Amino acid sequence: MSTWITAALLLGTDARAADADLPRIAVVGIHQTELTLAAQEVFVARAAETITRSKAASGLGPADVHTAIRGRETVIVEDGLLAEGRRLLADGTNLYNLAQPEEAIASLENAIASLELGVAASNTSKDLWDTWMLVGTCHHAMDRTDAARAAWEVAAAINPERKPSAAMFPPDVVSGYEFARTAAATGGHPIRVVAPAGHTVFVDGLERGVTPLTVPGVLPGPHHVVVRGPEGMGHVRAVVPPGRDTTAVSVTLGPPTLGQAATSAAGRGRQVAGLYQALGTRAEDVDYILLAGVDQGQLAMQLYSARAEAFSREVRVPVTGTADDEAIGVLPLLLALLDESGQLPELARATTAAPVAVGSNPWLASALLSPPTPTEAPVDVAQTPERESKGGKTALIVAGTAGGALLVGGGVAAAVLLTGGPPADGGTIVVGPF
Repeated sequence: MSTWITAALLLGTDARAADADLPRIAVVGIHQTELTLAAQEVFVARAAETITRSKAASGLGPADVHTAIRGRETVIVEDGLLAEGRRLLADGTNLYNLAQPEEAIASLENAIASLELGVAASNTSKDLWDTWMLVGTCHHAMDRTDAARAAWEVAAAINPERKPSAAMFPPDVVSGYEFARTAAATGGHPIRVVAPAGHTVFVDGLERGVTPLTVPGVLPGPHHVVVRGPEGMGHVRAVVPPGRDTTAVSVTLGPPTLGQAATSAAGRGRQVAGLYQALGTRAEDVDYILLAGVDQGQLAMQLYSARAEAFSREVRVPVTGTADDEAIGVLPLLLALLDESGQLPELARATTAAPVAVGSNPWLASALLSPPTPTEAPVDVAQTPERESKGGKTALIVAGTAGGALLVGGGVAAAVLLTGGPPADGGTIVVGPF
């Protein structure tokens, strides 16, 4: 039976407060679409200030986070959002090399589904081409000629200029793909992109012009059309039918988004894990990244250790409406997961990330897809109005099989050290009005 080992820590007298080299925690917004971008910006600044005032760590707010990721935005988006699909593609490649094409196809089909979720933000179809090319190769190895040709035609539609390497594929695969590509090319026809004027259009990751725009010679098959510009961004997966008539593709624009969430909780957790791992890679002067998001009516919060490449255990609290105040109130509990040297102990670690929707964090999406120029002034938390907690004071109630602690106050003066995780027999953390 798992239990929580709980102990009160007065943050004002925390031993770490005297240490100038405190762990640095980057705040990157909340995964909750109900929080506007402006409200998210205020939250990031408030949370960073709250962390710094705790004397347990240093909070990195908007300006610090933009500095930490500047120049790496494209790499973070691609590596983060395509990580799961690339893993499945690698698994499929290994299975093919082990002469298990049937098993390889199952992994590759899952790779395609995962990769397509991240195309809107990553705006690249290279991995999709690789995957469809290998699907066709697996079918070819099992003498499924029609299935192989169909898969290769999809690859050709994604990028008709690209050809398989003769060093990686046998001659009959190279010639078979070329035959399928040549046949598919005869069916190309225009698509007309319907979107506000003055926006850049990408088809399968390749820039094709500015709206109003008709793109010529698009091959039949599935395509990813991305539009970006002054009115926002939009994405459509359009299946272009065979024929010569022009196909109209309507794209609705909105705020930046990091793509569509997986349908399963496990899939969403893997998506989020990939994104935060990419954020932490080569992030200088960042020790932890705060992960906060709403999942099934609960606010889930974790720390991701960029050094240990591990997530902390989740702290979950019920939430109604926007979750910014609740997240501020729970921060002391997350900080208490760190030991006196600022490290994340093994007992405080989790093997998975919270299954929040990867595309529901508008602040992080804006930071990665529409980063500010260095001359733009960040939000100053000192200039933001004082905000009352919902319902008056905030109570933090920690209950577990080993007992609990009650922390009360608008500015929480104590936290609970959690060296284990939520016990299976019903230990909870509740944040709410008191």
